[in-house]
Amino acid sequence: YIEGLPPDATEREVSHIFRRFESQGYQSIRMIPRDSRSGTKGFPFLCFVEFDNAHQATTAMNALQGYRVDKSVDNAPGIRISFSNKTRRAPPPSDRQRGSARPSDSGRRGRDERDDSGY
Repeated sequence: YIEGLPPDATEREVSHIFRRFESQGYQSIRMIPRDSRSGTKGFPFLCFVEFDNAHQATTAMNALQGYRVDKSVDNAPGIRISFSNKTRRAPPPSDRQRGSARPSDSGRRGRDERDDSGY
C-alpha cells in the first residue's frame, strides 16, 4: 500500500517508480478511486503494488521508502510504503445463495485467494 503520493499522480508515473524492480518480482500497480463520500482529503486513489512474493516486496519497499515523487516541491514528504491489510470480507450471501442446494466451491481456490504479495 502506498501513501503520500501527490494528488495529481498517475498510474503511469507510479509504475515508472517501480519499473526498476521488474526483474525482481514487480507485477503491477493498482490505483482504486476512493469513495468521494469518505471525506478524505489529498490523494483521490488507493494505490497498491504487487510483487511475486513478500521478500521481493520488502526489498522494493526498503529501497523506495521516503522516495520524493515531486522533487520540484521543497520539503515535500516522501512516499510511505507498507504491506496492505490482506483481510478480505466476503459479501453477505444473497437470498438465492442461502437457499441453494448446490455444493459449495470451498475446496477450490480462486484468483483472489492466491498467495500474491503486495503492498
